[in-house]
Amino acid sequence: MSDAKQILQLNRFDAAGGNLDERTQSLVERRFRAFGQSSVLFYQQPLEIVSAEGTQMFDRNGRGYLDV
Repeated sequence: MSDAKQILQLNRFDAAGGNLDERTQSLVERRFRAFGQSSVLFYQQPLEIVSAEGTQMFDRNGRGYLDV
């Protein structure tokens, strides 16, 4: 099982390594408190999804993402 952990660490989002604004840092911390450390993030800039309709999710800027 230790190999699986190591693999998950390779592309994992590192909140400490980025220059996150205060709001984004707060959202990342909230997510870790709610879901725990085992819920791994795999992107450079966290998404803040505020709504969804059908197969589309939308961030706070109105940008759409396909929910697959």
